[in-house]
Formats: sequence, C-alpha cells, structure tokens
Amino acid sequence: MVRDTLANPEQTDAGYKSRLLAYKSLGNRKIKVVYNKEDERFVIISVIWD
Repeated sequence: MVRDTLANPEQTDAGYKSRLLAYKSLGNRKIKVVYNKEDERFVIISVIWD
C-alpha cells in the first residue's frame, strides 16, 4: 500500500520541514505517507490512516 501510494498518489503536498506528503484513497479510508526523497531513495517517516 505504501509503495503504491508513493508510485501513484491521488494528491501530493509539502509538509513540515520540507517533508513530502502523498495521499491515496483505499475504500472509504485515506492513507497519508510522510517521506523525504534522498537521491533515488524514499525515506518513509510515517504512515497514517484517516
């Protein structure tokens, strides 16, 4: 789910301290992934269900 959200987000935004946010709806819930991108790698900070 996290990889799919990063690869195909429905919405993206900038977060606190230049962190990146990716959102994706899954059924009646939404997943929010907070991450940084370093070179070609993603560093996941948190994953939150809304």
